[in-house]
Amino acid sequence: MKNLTILTGMITMVFFSACTSLEKMVERGNYDEAIVKVARKMSGKNKKTKDVKILEQAFAKVTADDLAYAQRLKESQRPSAWDEVFNTYHKIEERQDLIAPFLPLVSKDGYRAKFRFANVAALKDEAADHATVYNYNEAERLLSLAENGDKRAARRAYDKLVALEKYTDSYKDSRTLLEEAQFLGTNRVLVKLHNNTFGFMPREVEREIMSVNIKEMNTFWTKYYTREDIGYDFDYVARLDLDEIAVSPEREVINRYVDKEEIKDGWQYVLDEKGNVKKDSLGNDLKVDKFVTVVAEVVEIHRTKSAVASGRFGLFHAETKELIETRPFNVEAHFSEYASTFNGDRRALCERTRSRLRTRPLAFPSDLAMSMDVAHELKEVMKNEMRRFSI
Repeated sequence: MKNLTILTGMITMVFFSACTSLEKMVERGNYDEAIVKVARKMSGKNKKTKDVKILEQAFAKVTADDLAYAQRLKESQRPSAWDEVFNTYHKIEERQDLIAPFLPLVSKDGYRAKFRFANVAALKDEAADHATVYNYNEAERLLSLAENGDKRAARRAYDKLVALEKYTDSYKDSRTLLEEAQFLGTNRVLVKLHNNTFGFMPREVEREIMSVNIKEMNTFWTKYYTREDIGYDFDYVARLDLDEIAVSPEREVINRYVDKEEIKDGWQYVLDEKGNVKKDSLGNDLKVDKFVTVVAEVVEIHRTKSAVASGRFGLFHAETKELIETRPFNVEAHFSEYASTFNGDRRALCERTRSRLRTRPLAFPSDLAMSMDVAHELKEVMKNEMRRFSI
């Protein structure tokens, strides 16, 4: 049985209302909030009598309210009320399970709290039985509508069958009906490509576009297909109208510049005015570094080429052919290559030039290769755009 923990989830609320007094919580009818807050204090030894009494009061009040509420729901004789009846009894059990570990609950002053636990196990089972029957019957009713094409009814039937699993692992043919509800509630979309370029588009490019990963586009209630022979009727057609796919001319730019650098190139003696070698105070020959300027001519090659694809994504009703929505697209792919060489003294090259040296630039890609690149980019755009369709 899959249960949602109601009271435990309120701890976060209590955290943010720490400044609110317990008395105020009870006055405002926030009994469960007060119970959770007090229960957090009960693990210690110094339990205040005031807190214990507040817990006692809030527990008695909220239990009485819940029992009365569940009884009113049952007396309404609405089959749809049984889910709420079950939830109410379940909440009573959770609240009692929260307090039970602290019993007997005695304050530091000796005050002993009195809690009257409600035995709701049988009532809860009764509510579960009625809720099971209601959800199953309602699912059957909705599925009869779904068989006539009402997908909303199929999805509501699916929710009823999922709710039924809260009460039982298996009821009649509920698992089979669950699969049927998902099948009937699923939208099936055929993805198609229309070539409106009035020119030759290589078969490889078309195959690349239509090799889009359909599984990445699927959701729980929407499935995409690129083949028409799936054995089911389609609800929608997602059409890619390709109006243009063009490749630019190859462009090569050559740039030349010169790097210069003054570098140390050995040493030489220091001479006096008469051409004699000077001496230092110790009588040693004086020497100085010798510098020369070195030069290198750098040749840079920039190569660029691009491809563009443009058109529209459209969503159509498969049966009526009516256009539901459309979106334009413009996708580009770029090739950019750089290489550089030099003539002269390598020592003249600056750090930037040295890091960019590359003697052989890559060859320009073919027009087909560029078209394949833009087709690959188009696939990614197509996935994102088709996910945005209102299906």
